[in-house]
Amino acid sequence: MQRNIAALTALGVQTGSYGAMLASALLRMLPGELVVEYHKHCSAEKKEDSLCIASLQCFLKNEVESREKALQVGQREGKGSNTKPRFDNERSRAPRASAASLLTASDSKQKEPCAFCAAKDHVTKECQTPLSLEERKGALLKAGRCFRCSIKGHTSRECRNKGVKCKICSKRHLTQMCNPAWKPAANTATELHSATGSED
Repeated sequence: MQRNIAALTALGVQTGSYGAMLASALLRMLPGELVVEYHKHCSAEKKEDSLCIASLQCFLKNEVESREKALQVGQREGKGSNTKPRFDNERSRAPRASAASLLTASDSKQKEPCAFCAAKDHVTKECQTPLSLEERKGALLKAGRCFRCSIKGHTSRECRNKGVKCKICSKRHLTQMCNPAWKPAANTATELHSATGSED
């Protein structure tokens, strides 16, 4: 802008012929709060003509310089020695997990809705909803749960939960996940022996 004004002045064009129009156009382009500050500045300086291009130039120059100085001060403060202690203090105030909080978190996991029927009054291993083995597998798969212990976060191959034991076959999986076609080996052997003995 200053270069254009200087060029016009060099050509003999007086600022009075275009100054008011240029100042008005510039004020429309500035943020509203800056325009308010400019008019306050004109009132404080007791300038009757607020559309004076020279006055607007001076105001904008001072405003830019003031903002640059404020920015430099802010950057120096940001690099000061107070930054690290403030970070250390915030880190020291961070809550530490207590045994009670860990126990509460564990309880909340155990109180998740049943993976088979979505009920909240019982856990998955206590569910009595009549479902086929394939339906139960599908429900666990959809919920992202282990086929052995029904807990989220791992697969049956990765399961390390040794507290799970089937009440039917005594293998390491939920009772609900036992194969309905399973038969005790002892009974099978007894039946086979009986059948062989009857043939004799």
